[in-house]
Amino acid sequence: MKKKLFCLALVFTLAAGTLASCGKDDADTDENTTSSVTSTQDIDTVAPDATPFVPEEVPSEFAADRSNITKNDDGSVSVSLEAREGESRHEFEEDDLGFVDTTTGAIIKIGMTVDEVESLIGLPKAVDSMNARIYNGIVVIYGDDGTVEQLVVAAGNMDESDIPDKFVTPRGVKLSTTLDEFKSVYGDEYSVPGNTDASNADVSSSATTAVRYYARNGNDFTYLGQNYTAENKPENDSDLVTQMFLFSNETQAVTAISIKTGTDVN
Repeated sequence: MKKKLFCLALVFTLAAGTLASCGKDDADTDENTTSSVTSTQDIDTVAPDATPFVPEEVPSEFAADRSNITKNDDGSVSVSLEAREGESRHEFEEDDLGFVDTTTGAIIKIGMTVDEVESLIGLPKAVDSMNARIYNGIVVIYGDDGTVEQLVVAAGNMDESDIPDKFVTPRGVKLSTTLDEFKSVYGDEYSVPGNTDASNADVSSSATTAVRYYARNGNDFTYLGQNYTAENKPENDSDLVTQMFLFSNETQAVTAISIKTGTDVN
């Protein structure tokens, strides 16, 4: 089951690369096929039935603090949908680089170190041989420098003890959010299935997906649309940000969310 969730992270990356390939030069092709493999020896993990980790305190720099977030008496938080109008739905802020852990109020974001992540959500339950660590409810893929490059939250591929729906985007979109609710927050640009053949495993053609590309410049983000080109892609690969949502064909509700930087397939 754990391996399935990591594979979903890979499918997310491949699907995003497929959708982005429109307008790319042949010289850019290798960017989406480069693998980055590091050793995962000597990494501590916890057993699947371990007691859920709760940090003693969430440092202020890692605490989610937005107008749509309410702190509860038990230390958890509630994140309401942050509906927006017009082009503001395509705006992207620093907080959008991560997920809010509603059990603690901590936000896990792109660029954080392994130690920072694990001080907030504990040790991984499993470690893949390709830079991915699988925690309770979330998959984190690290770069060679030990910082977060991709985060994936998904339903249906985890152990019964996992709680993937505890991780919510800072704008309140979570697993089970409807397509209409999603559009009120992030806009109505999405791709419907072009091929519903069950034998076709290509997520970009067998499921409804919503992909957004952004170019990062410090703390500023420019919306590139549903694909990027060689002309508008950032000079530094790590400054390309991909936000992707996957929806159930049956319920049209969110079943997986990914945020990543760069074009490399980890």
